Amino acid sequence: MCIISRKWYNGYSHVNTYAPLTEQDIELERNDEYSIFGFYVAPTYDFIQELRKFGSTLEVLEPAHLRDEFKEKSENLAKMYENSIFFA
Repeated sequence: MCIISRKWYNGYSHVNTYAPLTEQDIELERNDEYSIFGFYVAPTYDFIQELRKFGSTLEVLEPAHLRDEFKEKSENLAKMYENSIFFA
């Protein structure tokens, strides 16, 4: 179990306000650009996939190992598109 905190961008904080990802979800900070929410959870594979579906509108802040995993996957995805030989 660990505390996962995440930052919602571009007006997506309403997603978490009206439909929290867990019952323990609490808002830690809010301003015009983003909102930060946190909760205590066991980061299962399914839950991590749930976070991934929000793409660039959500940033995982902690724990560091999960943030690093999201960063690495994002970098790999960007490289895949940069190196693509497919042309529409």
